[in-house]
Amino acid sequence: MNNIIKYILSIAFLTSSVAFSQNLDLDSCKTLALENNRDIKNAQLKLDASKQVKKNAFTKYFPKISANAFAMRANDYMIKQEIPEMNLPVYDGNPVNLMNPTQFTYFPGMEIETFDYTNIGSVTAIQPIFTGGRIYNSNKLAKLGVDLQQDILDNSSENVLLKTENYYWQIVTLKEKRVTLKSKKVIYLKFN
Repeated sequence: MNNIIKYILSIAFLTSSVAFSQNLDLDSCKTLALENNRDIKNAQLKLDASKQVKKNAFTKYFPKISANAFAMRANDYMIKQEIPEMNLPVYDGNPVNLMNPTQFTYFPGMEIETFDYTNIGSVTAIQPIFTGGRIYNSNKLAKLGVDLQQDILDNSSENVLLKTENYYWQIVTLKEKRVTLKSKKVIYLKFN
């Protein structure tokens, strides 16, 4: 047990001599602790992630827009059709003659060749009108997530600052005790 205490005290003395050889005051120790603490860095990363989730939730209010395009060029016509010549019935306006036409017109016939080149394009916009409060509640929940992560970050920072101050003053106390012990040792050696 005494060896453990001696080990802890030697680490504290080494730490205090290193800290004071660099002339670190309490504010610089706090600044270094805030910059290098793993818990604070993790809390900051989680806060950043929560902010991105909030931004993503906010985009659900806006329409989703998508665009598609298609173009094709064929070596030959895809549709080749020949329509023969014929007589086509003409409707004269009398419903009785609808089934048995009395007039005809001549159609000379034609050849249809098409679809050797085609373009198709489309743009779609979908706007949510009502989703049962899902968008509103997801935004509200995302805001709560950001607030929670900010509180966690603040709490982590306060804990680090408190521990740093406690350790700093422990080191100061140990340094002063070391000075006292050295002076007592000098006095003890002087009188013995």
